[in-house]
Parts: sequence; C-alpha cells; structure tokens
Amino acid sequence: MREKLEQRKRLSKAINADDDDTLLRVFDNAQEQ
Repeated sequence: MREKLEQRKRLSKAINADDDDTLLRVFDNAQEQ
C-alpha cells in the first residue's frame, strides 16, 4: 500500500510540474484513441 501511495505522490508532482498545455495535449490524444 505504501509503495502505491509513493507512486501516486510522484505522479501528482510530475503532473503539477507539467504545463497546462502539455496536459491538455495528452488529454486530447487520449480522447482521440
């Protein structure tokens, strides 16, 4: 359980560090598929 929590923290940090533009682009690509 603890490992998953750490992964989630790392993931959210990476997302927060990313630009909104990059996030939107990834989101658009995911919707198209």
